[in-house]
Amino acid sequence: MAKPYPYFVSLNEAISLCQKTQINIDSEIIPISQSINRVVSNNIHSKVNDPGFDNSAMDGFAVIHSDTLTPPTQLSIIGSTMAGSSTIQKITSGQAVRIMTGAPIPEGADSIIPIEDCTVAGSEVILNKPSKPHFIRKCGENIAKDEVGLKQGTYLTPQAISLCATMGHATVPVIERLKVGIISTGDELKSPGDDLEYGEIYESNSYGLSGLVKMLGHIPIRYSAVHDSIDALREQFNVAAEECDLFITSGGVSMGEWDFVRKLMETEGDIVFWRVKIRPGSPPLFGHWKNTPMFGLPGNPVSS
Repeated sequence: MAKPYPYFVSLNEAISLCQKTQINIDSEIIPISQSINRVVSNNIHSKVNDPGFDNSAMDGFAVIHSDTLTPPTQLSIIGSTMAGSSTIQKITSGQAVRIMTGAPIPEGADSIIPIEDCTVAGSEVILNKPSKPHFIRKCGENIAKDEVGLKQGTYLTPQAISLCATMGHATVPVIERLKVGIISTGDELKSPGDDLEYGEIYESNSYGLSGLVKMLGHIPIRYSAVHDSIDALREQFNVAAEECDLFITSGGVSMGEWDFVRKLMETEGDIVFWRVKIRPGSPPLFGHWKNTPMFGLPGNPVSS
């Protein structure tokens, strides 16, 4: 006798019911070069201020803003500075320092004028426009030291990995990858490349689902398609429950006489819900087989 379970739930209800199932997994520390699509297991704090010092956002001249309010203005060039320079220069009124993008701001300077707005004549520079205080990147304006840059649960995209490096982290804490079993079902399924008999089709869902699992940073374990048999499904479910953290089936969850995945789960498994108010793809079920979470997806590739 099948146990009662929620039927034809909303998408939000389905998500909420799924989230009540917790999978206990450990975390590990890996190099950021290997962390694409992994999931952050703990908040990651910045080791540094970024930028670490006030620096120029433009190639041009570092000047005192009040010197430049009535252009054209002529100033004396007293030196130059570039990105990576460890020497902090100092200017006073009437002076300018040639500066490159990323270079530290000289002491006393409070604005930048881009090179294209200047005319250089030997040791003098004529400023044809007022300078720009906002062309200075302030220390820590991107992220401050000890600030949380990436929160627990964040997927490590290329942008997030770049932020890890910016914060000074060569390694990153991530959750261990889940092993996700994928089982397609149906007597009509053949492997791509095999010859087809009349009524047969090539099995495609397991390949697409494997790709989605990889995109989410986990490990797909793709099993051979199972024919429509309660005994065959039971045997494959037992293997997947033993080898995987969770498993996904494709096909056999609708209301037909040969929808054996649903029938097996009703009689021997534990269904949490069946059918979701989405279209296409309304027949999915979620439950547990021997305490291992399982998702039963429709067989139609778009629905799956």
